[in-house]
Amino acid sequence: MSSSKDVRNWIISLIILAAGIKAVMIFMQNYLSALSIVNLPEDIVGSVNSLGTLMIYGLAGLTFLLIIYYFSKRSDEKKEKGEKNAPRV
Repeated sequence: MSSSKDVRNWIISLIILAAGIKAVMIFMQNYLSALSIVNLPEDIVGSVNSLGTLMIYGLAGLTFLLIIYYFSKRSDEKKEKGEKNAPRV
């Protein structure tokens, strides 16, 4: 089973990945806008932006679900730790 630390690392990784996707979106939007001199259709810029936004929404949803799972795992670990330290009667 995964521990809460593993889940926390996944959450951090997804946040970093979303930031990277946003950076690539900004770079590509600026790059494609600079290429508009060559009569590049504006639809391509919009498509790249929409695809990146869709990926970020998906990662945000997955991160939200993992945050809920993280708090659940952390709560379970605290309960298990509390049961081990409890005096036996």
